[in-house]
Amino acid sequence: MPELILRFHDDALDAFDWLVLQDGVVTQEVDWRSGSESDLGELMSTHVMPVVFAIPQHCVFMTHFDLPAKASRQILSSIEFQIEDQLGDDIDLQHFATGDIVDNSVPIVVIKKLIMQRCQVLQKKFSMTMSKIIPELFLCPWTGKEGEVSVLEGQDGENSMILRWGHYKGFKCQSTLLKSMLDQLNRGQLSQNRSIEKMVYFYTNGDAYEAVKVDGYESQKTIPDLNHLNDPKIANFDLRQREFKRSSVWIGVIKPWKWVAVICLAFLTIFAYNKSVHLNVLEDQLADIKRSQYELVKAHLPTGTKQSDNLKKELIQLINQNKNSMADKDFLSQLMVFSKAKRKYNSVIITKINFQKSRLSIDINSTKLNDVETLVKTLELSSLAVKLENLTIKTGFIFARLVLGG
Repeated sequence: MPELILRFHDDALDAFDWLVLQDGVVTQEVDWRSGSESDLGELMSTHVMPVVFAIPQHCVFMTHFDLPAKASRQILSSIEFQIEDQLGDDIDLQHFATGDIVDNSVPIVVIKKLIMQRCQVLQKKFSMTMSKIIPELFLCPWTGKEGEVSVLEGQDGENSMILRWGHYKGFKCQSTLLKSMLDQLNRGQLSQNRSIEKMVYFYTNGDAYEAVKVDGYESQKTIPDLNHLNDPKIANFDLRQREFKRSSVWIGVIKPWKWVAVICLAFLTIFAYNKSVHLNVLEDQLADIKRSQYELVKAHLPTGTKQSDNLKKELIQLINQNKNSMADKDFLSQLMVFSKAKRKYNSVIITKINFQKSRLSIDINSTKLNDVETLVKTLELSSLAVKLENLTIKTGFIFARLVLGG
């Protein structure tokens, strides 16, 4: 499927060069055309296809981190802390994306979060179908041979170029600095014990190639192409990771299950309907039960009690009232028996009366033990159970408790 590539000039992502990458074309002419944000509306309407953003290489920092032999996967989720000392900015302002791990070495691409947020704004504003977001370095072909350096002519009108000597190794510089950059590479930035063996210049114009070519290296001029973008090492990389992770991954997972989801939803709808019908039947049965209960106990309920009232609560209150009434009756009858018996014994004085659980307890004192004993015998002649408890005699006074009933 063809893709529209937008090669931005700076971090504002407002000016760019663009071309359409045709699918299945063996050799495609690289013909960049310039544009700006104001052109995107028309560009999207005339080119209905996935879009690739190429972020300017000078806005991207690339490095590698060597993982320990038995490193936990958690290290990748906090990879920013492993390379924090290599960065000049606050890591909270940076976005970190990782490539495939090779020989325990993980490539890391760092870019400002503001740039990624700007990409999201453009995508939403112009309703783009995003394919991927890549560093501009990936537009420069590289054969994969160690010791070989590729140079791709710039397109921003500033006589710049991109140098690349690895899948995730390279930078952007001015053509006047090319010789000094190559000297630095020879002094240690290439793989260990290697120097530059060959320079491959991707230039369309022969005069421009001759003007920038650095003597002292085996050199080759090649017409720029983008066939290498189908390389899995590039095709599988996308800056949209972590909080910027592409939603198309989830759409691809969900799409095959669409009809399964529809069927499940239909079953849930039928189940909910049957459940609702069943609940209505149960509610009708409950109403019938409440109606029959009300008819059974209506004669015993207080006047004014409705079917909608809490019948259980009303019955409990009624029973408690009856219990209290019976308790009051027992108290009065026992107190009357005691009062009649005490009339003959004026020396007996009542100090406290208590009634609990059908038992009447009366604390008394007297100066005559004989009166107390005779009072007890008189009470025993009644139908009540009588006990004399806590009898105490102190200096002519008698203290005791009479218990009636229970």
